[in-house]
Amino acid sequence: MVALFEFLYDKITKDLVLSVAIPIGLLLALVFAWDLGLQRTTLAMGKKLGDHSGGQTFQDAITPTWKVNLTLFVWASIVVFFATCMFKFGAIVSLVLIVGFVACSAIASMVFIPKPESRHYVDLVQHSLTNRFANFNRDGDINRAQATEEILLRLREQYKEVFDSGRPH
Repeated sequence: MVALFEFLYDKITKDLVLSVAIPIGLLLALVFAWDLGLQRTTLAMGKKLGDHSGGQTFQDAITPTWKVNLTLFVWASIVVFFATCMFKFGAIVSLVLIVGFVACSAIASMVFIPKPESRHYVDLVQHSLTNRFANFNRDGDINRAQATEEILLRLREQYKEVFDSGRPH
């Protein structure tokens, strides 16, 4: 009788934890896909804004400062999530969750997540650069403020059609 209760307790606990793990995995897949979309956008924008003769790009200069922290958090969360799943559910269930994670992030990138160089991402980059420009001016760092202003002018010129479209994010 005790063995039956232990079996039922383990089964209910495992099913309950799995029912929580699946939505967490889906949420992580969405955030991961959004983060990759921003990465693709800054790469494409950096190449477009860069010096084409010398091969210089501005990807690092235009990437929002908080993106590094977000990326580290997302990757650490993914590692902890799948390590916990491996420990709690075993290899087979973890592999199924990994395949589901990859599939969900791919589908989200195609369907839900804004496309690279969309108004959503271009506005994020412009907002980040505008804040940096203001901070550099506030701190008296004129050289960085001028460099940021030059990138902002290039951004507004290169993506004029995106800003003029009037579409919401």
